[in-house]
Amino acid sequence: MTAPQTRSASRVWLAIGLLVVSCTGSGSAPQSTINSMFRARQVLDASLDAIGPKSARDTLYTIVRAQEFRRISEAQGRTPASAGDIPGERVSLIDLRGQRVSETRYLQITGGQPWGIRTLVTPTGAYFIELSNGTYRELSGSRDAARAAVLRRSPESLLLAAATHPQDLRWVGTMTRGGKLCDVILLADADAVLVTLFVDRKTHLLEATEFLYDDPFLGDRTLAVEFADYRQVGELHLPFRTVEHGPGVDRWENRVTSLTLNTQLSDSIFELPAGLSPATEPALGSVGPMQLSENVYAVPGPSASLAVLFRDYALIVEAPQNSRRSEAVIAWVKGLAPTKPIRYLVATHFHHDHIGGVRPYIALGTIILTTADAKPLIEAAARATHSMRPDRLSANPVAPRIETVDSQWTIDDGSETMVLRQIGPNPHVDQMLVAYLPRRQIIFESDLLSTIWGQPVPGGEAASDLEQKLAQRQWPVKWIVAGHGGVPASIDVLRHALTIPPRPELCRSSPLRSWGACRRRPEDSTRAP
Repeated sequence: MTAPQTRSASRVWLAIGLLVVSCTGSGSAPQSTINSMFRARQVLDASLDAIGPKSARDTLYTIVRAQEFRRISEAQGRTPASAGDIPGERVSLIDLRGQRVSETRYLQITGGQPWGIRTLVTPTGAYFIELSNGTYRELSGSRDAARAAVLRRSPESLLLAAATHPQDLRWVGTMTRGGKLCDVILLADADAVLVTLFVDRKTHLLEATEFLYDDPFLGDRTLAVEFADYRQVGELHLPFRTVEHGPGVDRWENRVTSLTLNTQLSDSIFELPAGLSPATEPALGSVGPMQLSENVYAVPGPSASLAVLFRDYALIVEAPQNSRRSEAVIAWVKGLAPTKPIRYLVATHFHHDHIGGVRPYIALGTIILTTADAKPLIEAAARATHSMRPDRLSANPVAPRIETVDSQWTIDDGSETMVLRQIGPNPHVDQMLVAYLPRRQIIFESDLLSTIWGQPVPGGEAASDLEQKLAQRQWPVKWIVAGHGGVPASIDVLRHALTIPPRPELCRSSPLRSWGACRRRPEDSTRAP
């Protein structure tokens, strides 16, 4: 845990501790709780007044905010020592009266592959849309939770929402943050997240928010959002710069380029764009494997795995997302082949979204085959503390068993053969493995070609590099299984991904007609009409 993260986590635990002390130190605990709520409400009301007069707040009904951002991440660079610095754009449209939210984000991951996503929430449904390939899925869980995650990125929407349920507020005390003395209050948000609000005692403006969460790779963490550069927009005083610390080691530096209030928004903005394909995803804690051939199974999803049953043991390629998903894969393998232990786990590269689920395999004693630069990160993941959401490695800590693949590693027991090949450097990372089954003519790769929910994402330089290297090695390939998607695709799909044209019709619901989310490759300057 870095020093800023440690200080942030300490502040939150201190805040909770102060609240407990204030309650237990009084002769009347129930009255102390009421007093804490009233004092927190006073801080909240002062912060709302600092944003603008009540008349302006009461008549606020829509907020349209466009931002340019930089995503700086040690978990998404070309090497663990070089943080990825990726520019992008985000557009948030909030209809306060209609309780509708549309937030769209676009960037290109290292290697040139576009990533355009939209979260859409209405009173009747919540959806996650992959604009990059025109698919969508319905979000599980509460619509209020999906809405809250968007609203707390902005002071005005967060504070207005907090004012509707003052019973969920508590005053903690005062703390110095960033050199400023702040009142600190706690808010139990609509998605059951306990948010700490830091309000500048001098200006009464919201300085920052923090909340605790369990990072699948790093363990106990604090996600913080800092607000700065407040400016006048009509009668309201709103920030034009925010910095998000997290999730994980990500740092998002956001700069507002356009902010409009009380604009009439068309109902079509909050509808699913035409031309999308519905997708289904296994429920959390379950998997939906697809048999590709004898003893070979794809485990599809936004992050995918491959399972191979050898004569006496099983092998899994990729442990993405988190421990819960890995536990589901382990349980499925045990049910399918109860006498075959999972001897090997292949981790293709060091990016956190592809090794977030390594901990259950470490606890099993599984041998992890990976790149040299991923080895120290997996060792760090094994040491991470998960007190908020303990897993099986928390209960029985063991050191990981790791072997690195510098060039090629072949596993052959007579019944099945797998070749692990180092294909880095490429435009995505310097070190990366692909897993090839020559008898089945199946190859598993991650982040080079993506087939999210069965539809290919337009390819970038990394996809082109994969095509060239497969041709150089002259590997016969019948199926490609992608680390993002997992639905098997033919080699023709890889070629098709490199020629997919822009789809501006998916972006027409944005009020910013020049929005860059309709671009598919850096050299393509196509814009939405």
